[in-house]
Amino acid sequence: MHARVTRLEAPADSFEDGIAVTNDQVIPALKGIEGFVGAYFMGDRDSGTLMSVVLWDSEEHMRASEEMANRIRGNAANAAQGKIESVERFEVIAQA
Repeated sequence: MHARVTRLEAPADSFEDGIAVTNDQVIPALKGIEGFVGAYFMGDRDSGTLMSVVLWDSEEHMRASEEMANRIRGNAANAAQGKIESVERFEVIAQA
């Protein structure tokens, strides 16, 4: 399994917008991409920091989803009036 981890910074007062776009747009879009396994979305209301960990069944599917993921990520950042700080990719080596 592989994971793409994204960190986004947004104004704290747009936090609810970030939650709404995640539930209304991001999750449905991800569910339609081949190889998608699941995702975790986290946030800090005080700072406006939002993070996601999106899981893929293989590195190939994760890499194949890059273009779509870039669009989804960009739309989410715009909706939250935020800025993408980082996008990293990892192999999942253990799960509890």
